[in-house]
Amino acid sequence: MLLTAQRSKTPRVFRRMETVTDYLRKMGVTTFMVDMAEAVEKLPPESRRRPDRSAAMQQTFKSAGEWEAWSAAEVDLAVKEANASTAQLVSNDS
Repeated sequence: MLLTAQRSKTPRVFRRMETVTDYLRKMGVTTFMVDMAEAVEKLPPESRRRPDRSAAMQQTFKSAGEWEAWSAAEVDLAVKEANASTAQLVSNDS
């Protein structure tokens, strides 16, 4: 099932009728009609992909990798500073 936003005209494809029904119910839609005249039995695999989600996930993993590199560099710097001969260590004991 294909649902198109009124303003952006961006289509959204739903694989299951139950999913679109729940989606519309949450939006406050209680009645809708479905035209099955040109319904496709099974969508080809390439039409089920969501490139927008793929790009978002790639950015998430890229950001996580950048954070891990930054974090590792900060830990290395802290260890070097703590091991330096000029380091002043403070006891936590009161």
